[in-house]
Amino acid sequence: MMDDAVQLAAEITQQLVQNDVAALDAVLRAYGPVVGAAIKRKYFVLNSHDIDDILSVALFQLWNLRNRFDPAKGSLRASFFRIADHVPLDLMRHGWHKARQREVALQDIYPTKGPGDSPAEQPDCESTLSEVDTSPIQQHLRQIVDSLPDAYRYIILADLRP
Repeated sequence: MMDDAVQLAAEITQQLVQNDVAALDAVLRAYGPVVGAAIKRKYFVLNSHDIDDILSVALFQLWNLRNRFDPAKGSLRASFFRIADHVPLDLMRHGWHKARQREVALQDIYPTKGPGDSPAEQPDCESTLSEVDTSPIQQHLRQIVDSLPDAYRYIILADLRP
């Protein structure tokens, strides 16, 4: 059993070093569940979609770093884990996760229009925008905000409210 794992790791490493894209699928199948579970335990606030996103970003970064990978310095599994472990830190540092949580929270408060929803049931976003200055720049910004989907518009308008 142990020899099979070592042989699989050697095959995947060889594929990666040879720039074979199939290595990414092999890495995900071989190490994705274990690495994903470890990330989930460490960052317990993340859901399964977040874990999938993290593994995707980690695979992308692994592919970009494939020419620098040295099997003598560590296993592919450890390298993939190390990369995946840094992804949530980068996401939280850049605020993407926080923005995504805020978007979900605002969607609960201000649901997007669905079939049969009347405009009267939607929050009044126009009152906030009408309070904004009408300079040419502000008019252009209003056009941009108006063109956004409801959920994104509500995020922006929530920041404008006093």
